[in-house]
Amino acid sequence: MLVDASEVVKARLRQRAGDCARSAFRHAEELLRLAARFCAIDVDVISYKGPVLAQLAYANIALRDSADLDLLIDPASLPDATSILGECGDTQAHELPPAPP
Repeated sequence: MLVDASEVVKARLRQRAGDCARSAFRHAEELLRLAARFCAIDVDVISYKGPVLAQLAYANIALRDSADLDLLIDPASLPDATSILGECGDTQAHELPPAPP
């Protein structure tokens, strides 16, 4: 029995596109949850790349795959931000320098 390779490729692409979309929506949901937590304690945060870039560049967050959320936070707010992230079960990817006094 011969299998049409193009149908196999199409099925894999559909699966991958669905996986990317689900991941993007999970990241967007997490970003909104974190933004609400930061807002509640008056910590300003800027999200870049990930769902924000996808929305700006493609008008559709499902069209850009990302592995994490990238946030910019005022160094003076790092202790509060680190606490919120820890409470939410998130971890920082890189060691950060101490916040200025």
